Amino acid sequence: MNTERIFAKVFQESPVGMALLGRDFRFIKVNAAFCRMLGFTEQELLGLTSLALTHPDDLQTSAEHAKRVFADEISLYRLEKRYITKDKQPRVDLAASRRAR
Repeated sequence: MNTERIFAKVFQESPVGMALLGRDFRFIKVNAAFCRMLGFTEQELLGLTSLALTHPDDLQTSAEHAKRVFADEISLYRLEKRYITKDKQPRVDLAASRRAR
């Protein structure tokens, strides 16, 4: 099994919600646990940005950290942030981000 297939299997089958973002903060790929966590389907999430699902009070901090990762100023960050679920409820989770190479 090659590395890409292993990554795809781990990503999809993980019980931990995971998403890959583009530099425009749009979801590129999401796993089933992330969909369940927020109450959206994969197709719905792929049409959104992570910022659209971030609680307004956490928006600036989350965006600043992600921009620093995109700019290679930092290699990763972790923060507790509130996401907004499909039914408009806040949900607190740990967000960790790392730039893919």
